[in-house]
Amino acid sequence: MRPFLIVLLCVIWMGLSAKTFVREYTYKAGESDSKISSRAIALEQVKRLLLEEVGIYIQSSIRNEESEANGQVSSLTEKDIKVLSAGITQTKVLDEMWNGVSFWLKAEITLDEKDVLKQLDDLMNNEKYKKALEDNRLITDNALAELERLRLELEQEKDKNAQAQLQKDYITESEKLSAAEWNEKGSEAYFNSDYPLAITYLKKSVEIDPSNANVWFTLALANKINKDFGQSIICLNTMLELDSLSTDALVALGEVYQESGDIEKAMQYYNKTLEINPNNMLAYINLSMAYEKLEDFDNAIASYKRMLEFDDEPSYEVGRLGEIYYNLKDYPNSIIYYRMAAEIDTTYYWLWMSLGDACYNNAEYLPAVEAYKKALALQPDDTGILNSIGKAYYDLGDYGNCNKYYIQSAKLGDTEIQAWCDANGIKWQD
Repeated sequence: MRPFLIVLLCVIWMGLSAKTFVREYTYKAGESDSKISSRAIALEQVKRLLLEEVGIYIQSSIRNEESEANGQVSSLTEKDIKVLSAGITQTKVLDEMWNGVSFWLKAEITLDEKDVLKQLDDLMNNEKYKKALEDNRLITDNALAELERLRLELEQEKDKNAQAQLQKDYITESEKLSAAEWNEKGSEAYFNSDYPLAITYLKKSVEIDPSNANVWFTLALANKINKDFGQSIICLNTMLELDSLSTDALVALGEVYQESGDIEKAMQYYNKTLEINPNNMLAYINLSMAYEKLEDFDNAIASYKRMLEFDDEPSYEVGRLGEIYYNLKDYPNSIIYYRMAAEIDTTYYWLWMSLGDACYNNAEYLPAVEAYKKALALQPDDTGILNSIGKAYYDLGDYGNCNKYYIQSAKLGDTEIQAWCDANGIKWQD
């Protein structure tokens, strides 16, 4: 097939799978409005019209979707869909005009019809991005309501000083709409892993409205991932000035210092977090890992055991305890915690393998074989597991089973076991 024909077919297919919504909005400016505030309001309103139309389309798609591939999407309310649609779409301004009296704006949103429900379902499982969208919507809702209130007050207010203050407040609120727009773009870039672009957009947002702690937090995380620890610390300290009890900021500060190598400083922030919330799981995990890094295993163990008191699903803690005790050659305790971890997360073969190793090193060969076999059931062609079973049987004096598992390993290509079999006269080739 000729190249230009392939391109043409691709374009036709893309056209068939894309659905575009176009709306216009005209905002009649009040005496308190400028071109900038009028555009911000017009853009927010046309976005809402577009997202409402997108929401109706998505609701129709959910009703028509016969499969169960849409996961949690079917449980969304009309309001949820309007809010979350902003996370799977981009508003593109097609044209705009300001004549000093009104601001006219035309914009579009394009949806991938093939993938819209999956995108929405993925977004439903991204709690942080979902929360960011909900918070941003709330900010714009409040800003629009406050702008309307201020507009009415300005129309009625006669006192010049009061008018000046109301005008100042009006500008501040209109700026929040622009800041929210940059925040939305920045959040989208962040959750799509484009951190330099996220930083660019989020910086514009806080330059306009420095009072939004959540934007400072996302900006801090983007800088942290981008390895700009200094800027990340500045952003997090700014967030703490806005919300001194923010455990998110304190934990993140600890992580920044820990990643940059200052473990002692990191631990100070984890402990500050735990003073505010003694059950903060992330602070405990990071603090425990910091103790491990410093080889302070007594405190690491105590920290992980504290987590067991309030965690309903303690697979991580018991797994770490199993490993610490194993590395300390305290195999009886290692067996206890590895067994707990393996029984909680039965599908992780390496937990059964670790339990087997702990049992083996404690000369408990039959329990070791049992654990290894559970690992093997999950990873049938793993020569390392086969070799461990063979070794355990060898130490039990059960050479028949030892040879059986070594032969399986040799057939799968383990050259060391092949050499062992050859040296001991054991036929492994068919």
